[in-house]
Amino acid sequence: MKANLTRAALLGATLVAVGLAAGQAAQAETAVQVAQASAPARPASATPEQVVEELHARLLDVMRGAKELGFDGRRRALEPILRSAYNLAGMARVAAGRHWEAMSGEQQAALVDGFSRMTFATYADRFSGFSGEHFRTLGQRQGPGGAAIVDTQIVKASGEAVAISYLLQQRDGAWRIADVHLKGGISELATRRAEYVAVLDREGVPGLLAALKQKVERIERERSG
Repeated sequence: MKANLTRAALLGATLVAVGLAAGQAAQAETAVQVAQASAPARPASATPEQVVEELHARLLDVMRGAKELGFDGRRRALEPILRSAYNLAGMARVAAGRHWEAMSGEQQAALVDGFSRMTFATYADRFSGFSGEHFRTLGQRQGPGGAAIVDTQIVKASGEAVAISYLLQQRDGAWRIADVHLKGGISELATRRAEYVAVLDREGVPGLLAALKQKVERIERERSG
């Protein structure tokens, strides 16, 4: 199973696996619409554990219907839950490091958009099937500066468990995921920051925006090929 740590959200409709290509495309569109419509609005009082468990539930839904949805369907189904669960703007700011304050407002907005599009494409790419996995929530603990950490595992059908810890912060009165730590310590945001700052140092904001666009296009080509 490819990159079991990150696959994606929302389905709820059973698709017929036979028919003309146009009919299959219509079925996939219906699946995305049903998935998005079935996603209840999260109350502002949702706890960090509830935010993470909602994300996991939607990821499993999309994983189960991954082949019927296809790459583009998975991406469209995942976008609402990822926007809701993650503080994408805050993560893009942290990933830009010291360069953020020197950017214009237009550049900051473009970086948030590019970072978000890359996130949606990456999830749609990685969560491309279901092999009997399930998520397990281990508990919530206090993090630095008023943050919360939710410790979880993704458990394979074989019983092998991989640790995933989510760092959540409050934004506008609601908890949002600000970072993900894999296998007990690898920070995805720290990895992104190292990559992005290196590109910003060499090529500036245009170079980073181009790199993000190229990554999304590469995933699209690989998935459509």
